[in-house]
Amino acid sequence: MSSGGRRAPSPGWPTTTAGPKPSRGGRTSCVREWDEFEVSLGDVLHDTDGLVVVVEQLRGRGRASGAEVEMSVFAVYWSTEGGKIRRRAAFTEREAALEAAGLVS
Repeated sequence: MSSGGRRAPSPGWPTTTAGPKPSRGGRTSCVREWDEFEVSLGDVLHDTDGLVVVVEQLRGRGRASGAEVEMSVFAVYWSTEGGKIRRRAAFTEREAALEAAGLVS
């Protein structure tokens, strides 16, 4: 996939992860860069067995700069039959997330 601003800029973790280990390691390194950091759920755009597309609101204050940051990302979650997340991808554009989820042609 070409970048072109479609993938969410990484706030310290991979924008695409597979399995639990990459996600945990990414969160740990991300949290160290922030004095405050939170992710909250915005809208749920799609929710069926094994596929969820949501808007995530990210807010934080940089540890070194003190700068406050807020942004929205469109996240796609693929899960196993047992409901465990097996993959996540984040995008800055709604259409790109829906396309990655196979919801638009």
